[in-house]
Amino acid sequence: MCIYCGTTKYRKIYENHYDPIPKDETGRTYDIHHIDGNRKNNKPENLKAVTIQEHYDIHYAQRDWSACHRIATKMNLSHEHLSELTKLHNKKMVENGTHPFLGGGWSKINSRKMVENGTHPWLSGEVQRKSNQDRIEAGTHHLLMRPDGSSQTKDRVTNRTHNWLGGEQVRARVESGTHHWLGGELQRKQIEEGTHPTQQEWKCEYCDKVGKGRSNYHRYHGMNCIYA
Repeated sequence: MCIYCGTTKYRKIYENHYDPIPKDETGRTYDIHHIDGNRKNNKPENLKAVTIQEHYDIHYAQRDWSACHRIATKMNLSHEHLSELTKLHNKKMVENGTHPFLGGGWSKINSRKMVENGTHPWLSGEVQRKSNQDRIEAGTHHLLMRPDGSSQTKDRVTNRTHNWLGGEQVRARVESGTHHWLGGELQRKQIEEGTHPTQQEWKCEYCDKVGKGRSNYHRYHGMNCIYA
């Protein structure tokens, strides 16, 4: 918190100590970059106003893929670009041993061994791509849809062979036909009425971006918006 401004909101701190945050030629307000990379260090001398493209370029040069992904989302870059940034971020965490999927015990040792000898699937997509291709050619990939539009996943849930089952409560919902994986009446009714969570429109009160789907709002906007 700035002792002079009495707030932890770095954009407000910047404006209190400097000038109003400028806008680019499209009317978009500049981002505020933390010079030392520590987003909790909101001292005025650590804050710099930059365009969103400049902000992205700074973090890209620093190989800060997580920050790049956050900024790229605001820039509405393609899903392919966002996916590539995610892969770069995961690869970096695997290489430095901080990825949560590395786990502990034998799993962590085995993952580190694959990283060291270069065979870990996150380091190169070849292993995963070959595995997926083999499953597609064999017709066993869980995401495959049949020519008639039916789903292998739904069939596996129906006949209780899907590994997502497991609990008695889940099995009971499958047997009663109310599980959402089977396409329950409630979900269909919500979609028809336009009240399904994925159809709900929202507008961020901080960056004014609009969209659909409450999960996206809660993840990137509202209190999690970088302008909050």
